[in-house]
Amino acid sequence: MRQQANIRHQSNSVYSELVCVIPVQGLTTLYRCTTYAQALAHRSNNALREFKGRKVCLVERRSDKTLPTGWIYQEQAKAKGVARTW
Repeated sequence: MRQQANIRHQSNSVYSELVCVIPVQGLTTLYRCTTYAQALAHRSNNALREFKGRKVCLVERRSDKTLPTGWIYQEQAKAKGVARTW
């Protein structure tokens, strides 16, 4: 029983994300990385305490799927055909 719990725990990936609430879109992930410290550094180094006038928060989440890391909001905007996100 204990081994199954360890295996289940190891299969979950932990991600830290910078998120904010954007009108019309709702809760939006801006940036995703693997550690809380990296997300905090990215927020500080890129002046992201506010994004489009909204407070940017750090959250941690687990996922069974492998999720892409990096600047997520910009990739979503490119897929929609938006030239500039800032």
